[in-house]
Amino acid sequence: MERVATPGSPIYAVATFGPFTIEPATSVVQVTNLFASKTPASPAAMLSWTRPTTPDSYLIERSIDGGPWSRFVIEVGDVAQGGTAYLWRDVTAPAEHDLTYRVRPVVNLSMGEAPAEASVRLDASFIWLADPDDPEWVLPLAGNEAGSWTLGEDSSVINVLGSDRSNLVHEGFRGYEGSVSGVFPPSIREVSMTAQELRDRTWRTKTQPTHVWRLAISDMNIPVVVRNVNPVPQGGPQVRIGVSLDFYQQGELAWDEDA
Repeated sequence: MERVATPGSPIYAVATFGPFTIEPATSVVQVTNLFASKTPASPAAMLSWTRPTTPDSYLIERSIDGGPWSRFVIEVGDVAQGGTAYLWRDVTAPAEHDLTYRVRPVVNLSMGEAPAEASVRLDASFIWLADPDDPEWVLPLAGNEAGSWTLGEDSSVINVLGSDRSNLVHEGFRGYEGSVSGVFPPSIREVSMTAQELRDRTWRTKTQPTHVWRLAISDMNIPVVVRNVNPVPQGGPQVRIGVSLDFYQQGELAWDEDA
């Protein structure tokens, strides 16, 4: 069925874009003093650098274990530290993997050449919940941390008439889902927060059931929603707050990345 012809307007048009290459511009001043680091107070990789003048934005590239480069477009206001210094927290970085970073300034739609690379490897300490919208917000599950999770799926067993075996039909695959738990001691030196402050942060996660957080556990860092968040006092001579929660992965599935 064709669209009704209208004077001055084509009946049908198709625009096709072929492969293209973006060439860095040598005229764009590169960043200097690029340095990647880790901190026991956060599950994020910390990337710092300097640049004498302010660009329009930054393009940050990350490679995991020498694999393909992922790219993040960062607004200057989100990383500026004053003067010529910049700091970016990568709350999506997985622990126990070799992470390599490059930073390219973008000026007037021109991208700077890649500077020297910076690398870091994060430690899988604690179980962390981080907020991608507020990289300084973290919630660590420390002593006695534990978890149980699996890759969810929906499937049905079909018994075929006259057959000596059953067929398993998969209707859908989900990401990781399960539960984690841990304890807030009276204070955690690594994050400089009291158990009460950590409990207040836990209440925040309970009041935002649709918010997507980052769960850093073992060598994974995945987007999740959380349910059944329960901070409860623990017995003993010191004030201890235990917490447990259920989580459900939201995107970034391994089979989607390989497709």
